Amino acid sequence: MKGLLCESAQYSLLGNRHENEDRSLILRTPNITLVAVADGMGGHPKGEVAAQILIDTCQQQLKKSRQSIAEPKKLLKELLLTAHERIVAFGNRQEPPIQPRTTAVVCLIQGGEAFWAHAGDSRLYLIRNSLICARTKDHSYIQHLKSQGVISEAQGGEHPRRNYVTRCLGGSQTPPKVSVGTPCQLEADDILLLCSDGFWGQIDERLAVQTLSNQQVALPDSLQRLTHLAERMANPKSDNVTAIALRWLPIKRDGLAVNFANSVIDNDQKKEPADDELKNAIDTLRQAVDNFDLENH
Repeated sequence: MKGLLCESAQYSLLGNRHENEDRSLILRTPNITLVAVADGMGGHPKGEVAAQILIDTCQQQLKKSRQSIAEPKKLLKELLLTAHERIVAFGNRQEPPIQPRTTAVVCLIQGGEAFWAHAGDSRLYLIRNSLICARTKDHSYIQHLKSQGVISEAQGGEHPRRNYVTRCLGGSQTPPKVSVGTPCQLEADDILLLCSDGFWGQIDERLAVQTLSNQQVALPDSLQRLTHLAERMANPKSDNVTAIALRWLPIKRDGLAVNFANSVIDNDQKKEPADDELKNAIDTLRQAVDNFDLENH
């Protein structure tokens, strides 16, 4: 993304469905970057509308926030709850009333720090040094069974209720309990991956991490390869496949790599040379001129 020393990519594939009910967003202001993935739940009407309402809510909120966010975690929670209310209101306006639903995962980056929140089983991964150092925990029946030690990771992929989500936006009048992650200071070469279950449900995590961490390949090429692989792996029953990836790049300064997260990225933070430095530079120049005059007389 221009000006942020960060390369990004996003892909959304139809799979074997008649309609793509996933939505994704990469949006930035001079001080803030906001990324989101929403997976409209196909077992309910107008899932694509529910997903789009989340995206629209994110865009509207960021337009109001031209400066840095004082309380990012609070903002993210409010974003999801506002989207939930709007989805419910949309459903109530239909004749007859309907109950659209969508999962949601949203991440806000400012000042080199990442904040995230989610409801449902769309995921966020933070990859560092080719390892997963943070990952959202699904709000799903399968995740509940895994947490209880009832089934293994491998067994979850074959379970008949593997698509049952325990929290989402929309559906019930009661707002969902939104999970907010622990903020993380980003480092050079860190990767953020946000994706729907049509992506992570088909791709081995180790392969995804290895592919995205390969700095010899441009991030868009790596993500495109993975999304198409996820679609092929599930053929002929592929869900919509959606993913966003961002990879932070080190700043090159005097041949040295400088940590992006600790670098100055805001125009209003750029400082003029200190008065003492400017005075020393002028004195040095005057001395050089004086020496030149003496040598030529």
